[in-house]
Amino acid sequence: MKRSHYFPWMGLIPLVLGGCYVYSVAIPVVGTLLFTLLPWLMVLTWAWLGMDCGRQRRPFWLSLLAGHWGVLLSVLCGAWQFWLVDDAARSIPIALFGQFISGVVPGAMMLVTPLCIVDGTYMGSLLVVWGGIASAVLLILIFTVSYWVGRRIAKAP
Repeated sequence: MKRSHYFPWMGLIPLVLGGCYVYSVAIPVVGTLLFTLLPWLMVLTWAWLGMDCGRQRRPFWLSLLAGHWGVLLSVLCGAWQFWLVDDAARSIPIALFGQFISGVVPGAMMLVTPLCIVDGTYMGSLLVVWGGIASAVLLILIFTVSYWVGRRIAKAP
């Protein structure tokens, strides 16, 4: 079976789609459409990549690491900038990079919104961090399920 050349670079896909997701808000008219469609594109792309890794019989942990290193980096930057650094010392580029994964999976933000209300006040910084964590967990779940489906397809005669 032919091996794909995208494998070491697939960790960039969530970052590229997440960056497009974050920056699409600034585009008039088309931004709303992109903001709605990009999370679904991410799910389809991630499911296809997981299934392809399974069909190629790549080791699961290596596939998981190759696909999610960018997700982990973005979540760690978001947690660092929004939990550990005060507003005055926050780095705008790093904080923006930390938001790339937040909300890139449909339904992730709806899951964490109740966690972001503190004393009746909505905390946006909590939404960024918890949204990133929820998106990362959902991406790992999508990848894992599709990986094992691809593995079963590869076993079928």
